[in-house]
Amino acid sequence: MWRQSSRSLWLANGDRNTKYFHSRATQCCRRNRIHGLRDNMGTMHDTSESMASLLINYYSTLFTTSQPDQIDEVVAQVSRVVTEDMNKALIREFIAPEVELALKQ
Repeated sequence: MWRQSSRSLWLANGDRNTKYFHSRATQCCRRNRIHGLRDNMGTMHDTSESMASLLINYYSTLFTTSQPDQIDEVVAQVSRVVTEDMNKALIREFIAPEVELALKQ
């Protein structure tokens, strides 16, 4: 949609506004850039490596349970969606015609 709008503006205004169109195209990129991240201690991380490490640690902690011994109780409360027949169909060996059909879809 943006490209179509810029194309119509260019057709109307020609090459006179080349600098304007370039600045509009790069504006989104500049706005969406992450310049730095703060950790729990308030320390600013501004290098790619330190930001990557900070994000990996954050999400590793976020998706790790603090009480792994109670996981069986939690899983027992989740209702089953996949039946035994569905599970058998999902784990059976695939055959070449099925793969070809899936690739052609």
